[in-house]
Amino acid sequence: EEEAIGKNSKDLLQTNFLEVTREEVLEKIHKEGSYFGEVLQKDKFGTYVNIEVNSILLKNDRSEPIGYIAVGRDISERLSYLRQIQKSESTLTQILDTAMDAI
Repeated sequence: EEEAIGKNSKDLLQTNFLEVTREEVLEKIHKEGSYFGEVLQKDKFGTYVNIEVNSILLKNDRSEPIGYIAVGRDISERLSYLRQIQKSESTLTQILDTAMDAI
């Protein structure tokens, strides 16, 4: 906790947006009220982690923007499983193609 107190989230999390720029995300949040997507963020050890993020715009009682709330979930394990499934599917396709050629 102490390493986060008083720090800007931009500096603390070191977020790399994968398919859009930070400016595009902020524009979307201000225009639509929320953003949902995948990013890379550094953990406290300096390692980049795949994060699924959902952000919303906070407004005061006059509907003026006053901040953001963002929830991030580490999806590294899920992505690893997906890669393993894709590799298995590719291997199975190669086996079936070879078997069909032999017939």
